[in-house]
Amino acid sequence: MGYSRDRTFLGYLKRFQLRFLLVIVVFLYVVVPLLVWLNPSIVNIFIFGNYFVLPFSDLSHPSSYGLHDARHLQIVSDDGLQLGIWQLLPASLSGQPFEQALASGKEIILYLHGKGQNRGSKIRVGTYKALTRMGFHVVTFDYRGYGDSTGFPTEDGLMADALTVYNWVKRQCQSSPVFIWGHSLGTGVATKLARHLSLEGTPALGVVLQNPFTNVQSVMDYSKMAMPYRFLPWYMPYFKRSLKSTGTSFSSDVYICEVTSPVLIIHAKDDRVIPIELASKLFETAQKTPARTNIVTEMVVMDGCGHNNAYMDPDFSSIVTKFTSSLLQNKKTV
Repeated sequence: MGYSRDRTFLGYLKRFQLRFLLVIVVFLYVVVPLLVWLNPSIVNIFIFGNYFVLPFSDLSHPSSYGLHDARHLQIVSDDGLQLGIWQLLPASLSGQPFEQALASGKEIILYLHGKGQNRGSKIRVGTYKALTRMGFHVVTFDYRGYGDSTGFPTEDGLMADALTVYNWVKRQCQSSPVFIWGHSLGTGVATKLARHLSLEGTPALGVVLQNPFTNVQSVMDYSKMAMPYRFLPWYMPYFKRSLKSTGTSFSSDVYICEVTSPVLIIHAKDDRVIPIELASKLFETAQKTPARTNIVTEMVVMDGCGHNNAYMDPDFSSIVTKFTSSLLQNKKTV
């Protein structure tokens, strides 16, 4: 008897599933590597995530994000790009003129956000609100290619933008203390910025690294997007070499060795994006660096806050203010 093809609904369904599975396999293991070989910068799309945005974001009106003591402005980077900025007043300066507030003497935090979306994402707004309630003046912005800022992101470009905004803040603030705060991908920018300032002989007063990592190659080993390739012998090294060829590394474990500013690392046990092991390695590197022997390096481990919600921890306020207050006290005694 000859072969009889199953023409029932279940037969069609099985054939569809097999064809669909074949398409997925060919796409993941043939098409994607080929695209990366033709254009290695494609990998950067997943590193920066600047295209992953929510629609209808009107960043020119911070009040639409629940930020009522905040203003929107734009400044120009050294290479002519427009950078969108928010300036958020501390609760104690509510209603004061924005132009004068930066020079009020209140502590200022330059907040460097992480991958994806823009400065108006919900979790970032939550952090801003927590910091302003604690009495901090917050300045945050979108890097090139994010939000309402022009250009296209690169590692050096993000650091250049952070330096542009930092210098703008320093010109406005007179003697007000300025701290650098980075979250997730922003910790890579913050560490590189802090290194640059240290090498220039003008180290930042203090640096807070929230949910940091050692370098992006290490993060790739834990990324959900890398799961289909993780157990195959040559795919992950191939993608890492492609990423390195674009100049993207965010090697915080290298940069921190030349940072002469005090550093506070905040991480969560239950972070499923950047595992705490990477933050611990970064902390150990900073501690063991001879150049940082007499410089404050602290690490605080939270639980239940995941990757984004450190500001919800009941000890968040005391952890941050203890770090900043001690540095301000040391500054007065010097």
